[in-house]
Amino acid sequence: CTCLACKAVLYCSWIWAAEMTGIWSRFTKVDWQCENPVLPRGQSGLKVIVATFADLGSKDMLAALRQLGIDNVYSSEAFRLFVWDGISTKYWLDQVGGDWHRMPCPGNPIAPDREYDFEVLKRTSAHDMAASVSRCRIGALSVDGMALATHKILQASPGAKVITLSWRSQWRMKALQTRAALNQLLWLPLFSVIFGAPSALPWNALLPAIDRHVGGRAAEKFMKMGRADFGGVGQDPWTLTLFMGATFYSRIMSPMFHGSAYTASSEGDYAAYFAGIKAIWPSEDYMDVDFRNQTYEDVCGFLGISPCPQTGHIPPGLGDEKTRWAPYVPFVVVALVVHWLNWKILGLMLAPLRCCTQRAAAKDKTE
Repeated sequence: CTCLACKAVLYCSWIWAAEMTGIWSRFTKVDWQCENPVLPRGQSGLKVIVATFADLGSKDMLAALRQLGIDNVYSSEAFRLFVWDGISTKYWLDQVGGDWHRMPCPGNPIAPDREYDFEVLKRTSAHDMAASVSRCRIGALSVDGMALATHKILQASPGAKVITLSWRSQWRMKALQTRAALNQLLWLPLFSVIFGAPSALPWNALLPAIDRHVGGRAAEKFMKMGRADFGGVGQDPWTLTLFMGATFYSRIMSPMFHGSAYTASSEGDYAAYFAGIKAIWPSEDYMDVDFRNQTYEDVCGFLGISPCPQTGHIPPGLGDEKTRWAPYVPFVVVALVVHWLNWKILGLMLAPLRCCTQRAAAKDKTE
């Protein structure tokens, strides 16, 4: 029993290590990206930019913008999935001469690399940022999880309407972020183990073929269209769910440890972030929204939407999403099958080493 427990711990540790370091991504990279034509004159095509930090109401603001008719609304997670991964990957590939095998290991929770994304941003021009964003035809974008890129995105989006959310104090924001991080720790390790089965071995190399021959290219088409119309597990095409699971850490989670998910560590930094945006943006295209005071009508007036399809205050929790667990069951079954295969394959691979140690132990005993 002790030996089995040790093996299980080693197996789970290997899954986490393989996922965090992206070891198999060097051999199984899927580079599906938005394929709409680039807009002319260095325009990103963004109509609305929600410039704020996490836990200041960006989800509610994005949900309100959808209600007001803004099309293809991106959270920062969607931006990482569709846009930032392509920008970052291209930059680092150029640095190593296009050789996937020599790609630098990304930052992770144990060893964050705060310069990883900063280096990419420094070398990415506003024109290139605009081109990458425009390929996805994004209507509105919240930069709360990509705050480091705020000014680069603004430079790429002249004429966009900017909404800031600074209605909470910095200390309250930090308290909410800490609570959110602790809540994440309650489910993320378990999810990482269960759904991290394909990370133990290069199973994800099969995804493009499965999507092409069995899934009707559903995942590929979705990624190339660049529409953030996520229905959730059970509603999205099943190959898209597999793809999202396979790339959740590399495309969505890992940038959090690369420095791009910057957040203000002091009241001074907090005030400076919002003051810097206000100072450079035309007053007629800038609005700071306080959910306690502003209404749908105020936002409609700012965006030039008439008549306003909603009235009154934006309700708190409008952007909250409830998790439905039943649709996960088939994917849990698939993950358990892959875990079983991993266990058998890794056991066979390590069998010679086990035989050697057993022989050495037997030899020592006889002597």
